[in-house]
Amino acid sequence: MMSRWLMVMAAVFTLVSVSALADIVFLDDFEGDALVDGGNPPGWTLFGTPMVDRGTYTTTSHSPSASVWVAVDWDSGGWGWGAVSSSNETRYNLVDDSGTLSVWMRATSDFTTASVALTLFDEDGTQWRTSDSELFTLTTTWTLYTTPLSNMVMETIGATAGLNCTNITQFGFLSYDNGQTGPNLVNFDDFQATNAIPEPATLAILVLGAGFLARRHKK
Repeated sequence: MMSRWLMVMAAVFTLVSVSALADIVFLDDFEGDALVDGGNPPGWTLFGTPMVDRGTYTTTSHSPSASVWVAVDWDSGGWGWGAVSSSNETRYNLVDDSGTLSVWMRATSDFTTASVALTLFDEDGTQWRTSDSELFTLTTTWTLYTTPLSNMVMETIGATAGLNCTNITQFGFLSYDNGQTGPNLVNFDDFQATNAIPEPATLAILVLGAGFLARRHKK
C-alpha cells in the first residue's frame, strides 16, 4: 500500500513540476548583462523613431540588479518606437492564444495617453499586438503590464495571415505617438511570455489519471 501511494505522489509531483516548468515560454530579466550607457539592450533590437539613447540600467531597477532603459524624444518626429528580442532563430511554442505577454515598465515622466502595446512575431513575419482599447499608459512607478494573447490584434501580415502560436520568433513592445510630447526615459524589465497553466479541475483529472495508472502498474 505504501509503495502504491509513493508512486501516486511521485506522479503528482511530476505533473505539477512539468506544469510549472512549461508555463514560462520566454523570459528576459537582463540579470548578469553588462551595464552600458548606449547601444541596443543586450539581446534586443530597437526600431522606429525618435530614439536618442539606450542601454542596461541598474539604479531603481525592478529586478535586483538590472533593467533596460530607452531614452526617447517625442518631438523629433516619427510614428513611435519599440524593441523586440533580436534572435529570430529560436522557435517558441505558445500552444494557443490562452497565454499572456507581460513586462514591467516605468517612465521618468508619466505618459499623457495610452500608447504602449506588447507585440510578437511568428516565423513568417506576421505581427500581433495589444488592441487599441487596451494600450498601456506608463507612469513613474514600476508597473506590470499584461496582454492576454486572446485580446491581441494583427498589426502586419506576413507570408500567411493569422498567428502561428507554435512558431513564435520574437517578443517585444511598441509605442504609438498618441499625443506624447518632449523627451522621456523608459525602463523595461522581466519581459515574459507564458502558456496558461491547466485549471485546478483539469489538473485534478490529470492527477487522478496518474494515480489510476500507478495502481494498474502495481497490479
